Amino acid sequence: TRTPVPELAPERGSFPAQHFQLATEAAVRAGNDTDTVAAIAGALLGARWGVSAIPLAWQQAVNGWPAMSGPDLVRLAVLTARKGMDDGDGWPSAPRVKIPGYAGKGYVARHPADPGVLLGNLPMTEFAGAPPVDAVVSLCRVGQGPIFSHANVDHVRVWLVDKEGENPNLHYALDQAARQILRFRKEGKRVFVHCVAGRSRTPAVAAAYSTLLGTDPRTALTEVWAALDKHWTLLAHPQLHNAVYELAGQPPNPPKPRPWRRFFRKRT
Repeated sequence: TRTPVPELAPERGSFPAQHFQLATEAAVRAGNDTDTVAAIAGALLGARWGVSAIPLAWQQAVNGWPAMSGPDLVRLAVLTARKGMDDGDGWPSAPRVKIPGYAGKGYVARHPADPGVLLGNLPMTEFAGAPPVDAVVSLCRVGQGPIFSHANVDHVRVWLVDKEGENPNLHYALDQAARQILRFRKEGKRVFVHCVAGRSRTPAVAAAYSTLLGTDPRTALTEVWAALDKHWTLLAHPQLHNAVYELAGQPPNPPKPRPWRRFFRKRT
């Protein structure tokens, strides 16, 4: 309670969700039975801020008894919250979440600013054979099984929801995802970034990654839109779209209304 909550200033790398990390570290550094203190403080702070506030590096490092991984612990937490029940798609327990309407319709596109990053959708993870990547960043529910059944690749799950108002730590989660791609690339790894359809969360994270490489947000979004063959639904998620600008320290720059929209407004 004595650890200040950072202000939301995305352009300076300041996010309220960072209170989770700062307060947990403060509790541990206070000493005296630190494992118990960390467990209790982490549980309370996790309840306050949610899993999307936990740094991705911490999520990859955390483990449980006797051999549980971070995703295993998330599964137990979700089942506890859902009274032991999976959702209608079998999440979180199913080896692979099956989303109705997306089976067998995979696609992939190269990132416009970095050919070592591929953008796509969930069905592409059903790829048969050795995948042409070394790491995967998933922006949607994927299940508990390996992301590629025939290959061992690094896999990071990002808690990002494609619904307005459903991301209490939106800027932080988006920034974390983009920086995770950057870390993988600095390690020389080829990366596949995907969500369910690859049309909203994926282009937002791809554009945020472009801004880390020095591209202005409007150009980044335009280039990603073109790379996806001008098919996306990001504009239906203005909070996600605007966050790309805000992370770069610029005011949102929504596209101009199309002529038919102006015509419709005049008629009504």
